[in-house]
Amino acid sequence: MSDTLSKEDRALIDAHLREKGATKCAPGESWHPGFVWVPKKGLVSKDPQKTDPKLQSKRRGSPRSPEVAARRQRLREHAIAGGFARDFAEQEGISPEIVYRDAKLAGITLPRDPKTSFTSEEHQTRLRDRRAKVVELRAQGFTLPQVAEAVGVSRSTVQKDLKVLAEQTKGSE
Repeated sequence: MSDTLSKEDRALIDAHLREKGATKCAPGESWHPGFVWVPKKGLVSKDPQKTDPKLQSKRRGSPRSPEVAARRQRLREHAIAGGFARDFAEQEGISPEIVYRDAKLAGITLPRDPKTSFTSEEHQTRLRDRRAKVVELRAQGFTLPQVAEAVGVSRSTVQKDLKVLAEQTKGSE
């Protein structure tokens, strides 16, 4: 086994030095203890969450947009005042599922809503409205995850809604 660097590794090191310059530190020490040299990749973090793009999307807590950050702050204030998720959802025009997810990701503890009973008619109306929204968003070109996010349900629920609607359409022909 040779300790020599390949031309590609040497080129990556040279490029890194040109871009960032050399770091001077005592022998045997490192100014970047969280980083290691990986052949053909360069200087990378030892923490896989910081280097693996597949895992980066699974990081939780940091909002994707300023609107979400602002909504989570309003949720924090609502929780401090002792409010319920359903009240906040209605106030914001979002589903309670999104409220609970925001609370979880932001580390907010919300009191659970008292059990509410929905009549069959109420449930059917909500279901019909949600399915109409799913169809509308899909027609606009939204992906399943985007539709799920917008409607406030899981991706599998969106898939089930689309399957039910397709079966209903076949049955009515």
